[in-house]
Amino acid sequence: MRRLSWAAALATAWSGAVVGHLLAYAAVDPDPDARHRHLLATGHGSFHVLVHSLAFVLPAALLLAGLRAVLRPDSALGTRDRRLFLPGLAAVQVPLFLLLECLERGFSVGAALSDPAVLVGAGVQVLVAAASAVLLVELGRTVARAVTAPWRTRRPHPTPVPTPLRAERGWGARPPFLRGAPRRAPPAAVGA
Repeated sequence: MRRLSWAAALATAWSGAVVGHLLAYAAVDPDPDARHRHLLATGHGSFHVLVHSLAFVLPAALLLAGLRAVLRPDSALGTRDRRLFLPGLAAVQVPLFLLLECLERGFSVGAALSDPAVLVGAGVQVLVAAASAVLLVELGRTVARAVTAPWRTRRPHPTPVPTPLRAERGWGARPPFLRGAPRRAPPAAVGA
């Protein structure tokens, strides 16, 4: 179960780092052409590979978190886990983002830290980590409720005991739909 939790957390941290990267550069350079030129100038030529990785890693993170809740619904991520999960994600995402920025600039820490997008990106990573933590906690709770709800609420319905109509109303009473109909005798035997 721990491996499943770690795999979900690492996949979430990677997805968060890439999403935070996108949001930071979009916030600093809202013009797409200027942003594209800035990305190419700062060594982000292969950034599209990171973005395409989201198509696989993000669904995997959600699937792993859901699977964890299915296998252990009693220990689905709760409020305590949210408090622990947020610092954990932020502690992984911010250094991962800074490492990516240094790699893209040829391991130049000075060039990375002098870029306003990197400084904004570090703060954005914390916000993305918080949103990711809330998303995973709520996903875990929802899946856990869906898995356990039918078993908790299902109670056997009482079976109605059939009572004969005449015993209910007495021997001489007629059912309500026949009260206005004329009385008649039972049919005569054939050949009598």
